[in-house]
Amino acid sequence: MIKVTRLLLCCCLIQLTALSQNMKPNDYQEHTKALRIKTQTGHEVIFKKGVPGDTCVQGIAVFDEHGRLTRFTDHFKCGRSLGVYDNTYDEHGKLKTSELRFLSNHFQPVPFKLTFDKEDRLVRRTVTKAIDGFWHHEVYKYDSLGQIIKVSWTDKLGRFIKGMPPSVYPGNKKKTYTSTKTEIYDDKGLLLEFRAYRKDQLWQKIMYTYEYYPPE
Repeated sequence: MIKVTRLLLCCCLIQLTALSQNMKPNDYQEHTKALRIKTQTGHEVIFKKGVPGDTCVQGIAVFDEHGRLTRFTDHFKCGRSLGVYDNTYDEHGKLKTSELRFLSNHFQPVPFKLTFDKEDRLVRRTVTKAIDGFWHHEVYKYDSLGQIIKVSWTDKLGRFIKGMPPSVYPGNKKKTYTSTKTEIYDDKGLLLEFRAYRKDQLWQKIMYTYEYYPPE
């Protein structure tokens, strides 16, 4: 078992990595490709009793010119890099490899085992080496439009750790959620802001900014 020298807040890490990871509905790559998105950066503010804390970089997603996610970097506690994930694709644009590249000092990269359904959609990622404090299986469920409707994580024995709705996936159509979550989009369908509430009080706000490739 790989031991991580840095304390992992598992649920927090899971929440961050899921946001822009290689969970691609059918329209995901076309959406980012059409808009020529190069990077998506999340800036997070946590509120305590209505008072905002510092604005911190939450995560940075990097896309190639085909709209494919090639790297996602998690940030934790205002800028410290916590996890780096790299993806490669075959000549048809299908996800070929996904790897946890960095997690702490002296960390050896760990590839994920990828499982696809009959429509070539990624339905499961499994770590190939046990990592202390990290999930073992990551499972995606899709709706009839090919959009993600649920992401969940389990341990090696299949015991449920955490699940989350598809609140912030680029390319997903606008959805209606419970009153505890609010999303703000621009006229192109890009997510600009995500807000979460507890007992009707704002406790988390994530603001998204984008960089673009030059016009073709």
